[in-house]
Amino acid sequence: MTKTCVPATKSWQSETVFTGGDEYFQQLGLDISRARHTIDLAFYIFSFDALGNKILSALQAASGRGVRVRIMVDGIGSPQWHASTIKQLAQSGIEVRIYHPYPWRFPLKALTRVNVLLDRFFHLWGKINTRDHRKSCVIDDEIAWIGSFNLVQYHMQRYMENRAWRDTGVRVCGLQVKLITAIFDYIWCRRRYPVSEPLSSLPPLRYGSVVRSNVTIRLRRLFARELYHNIIFATQRVWATNAYFVPVSRLQLSLIRAAKKGIDVRLILPSMSDVIFAPWIARFYYRILLLSGVRIFEYQPSILHAKTLLFDDFAYVGSSNLNHRSLLHDLELDIVCRREESIKTLEQQFLLDQCLSVEITQDKLNQGRWWEKILARVLLILKSWM
Repeated sequence: MTKTCVPATKSWQSETVFTGGDEYFQQLGLDISRARHTIDLAFYIFSFDALGNKILSALQAASGRGVRVRIMVDGIGSPQWHASTIKQLAQSGIEVRIYHPYPWRFPLKALTRVNVLLDRFFHLWGKINTRDHRKSCVIDDEIAWIGSFNLVQYHMQRYMENRAWRDTGVRVCGLQVKLITAIFDYIWCRRRYPVSEPLSSLPPLRYGSVVRSNVTIRLRRLFARELYHNIIFATQRVWATNAYFVPVSRLQLSLIRAAKKGIDVRLILPSMSDVIFAPWIARFYYRILLLSGVRIFEYQPSILHAKTLLFDDFAYVGSSNLNHRSLLHDLELDIVCRREESIKTLEQQFLLDQCLSVEITQDKLNQGRWWEKILARVLLILKSWM
């Protein structure tokens, strides 16, 4: 029996793909203004700039009309959020929790307590490499917004004269949205110690689910295996757009096997990044991929931050990068799109991004700056943190 890609077991009731921040956040704001019961929002970066404050005002207005609003941000991605922020928003009826906050936010009198310092140190050592990298908003258990957009101004098209980051997000509706709410609840309940509320149980996520979460080790392994399987057993194409490419060995081998089978494997990766050395490290992996038949393009106009994987007739859209962090450490959330209009939009955007990119060849790779190659090899020692 011939193996094939693992498709989603069901489709969303509706899917709308967004490739620009202006329209994405405008429509998200409209949905927030129409919320009736609940809003659950999780963002790695939630900045107090023009965009962040606009969304925050909409959330406060929703809370004022009786909507339960919960916000979860990451302690490193959103360092502006701390105890005073939580107290201030609590006055508006908004609940906030910070995922793995900086461990040194504690009263000065605690500085004299060696045991507290040691406890904080080991907390930092054990947790700092696990971040909440999700970018999602669930409204009334009916609408979910998922993608690579952070709540920060430079994801908007008006930022720096149309030099906004290139991101992709999707708005979905359907009964499966409740799975995303259940994941939010599961993480939310574990951010307060000691636990003062019943722990939420995980939803029944399985192979082929339309929701992909790595909130537990079991799910992390399950969906990683599904990713490798879908790459290897694609029949036509594997088109990936990704921001941080530091693949684990099995992912790299999966791409090589697919390309050697004659599958159309293309990667669009950034030529510039907010992490300055990220493209240098990515280029370390180019040579063996190129020799295997993988086509690689580097996006030129601005910082590429989108995270999409387009297979034969379905796609992943979400927050996951093709790097060690997403596959081994961080909390991520992706969904599977299967509707024809979504696949067509993602396909057209991929081809547009490809036109705005430079294709990498062995000759171009040989012309790279020698000091970047040396630094990349040195930095690869820390690849599990990247």
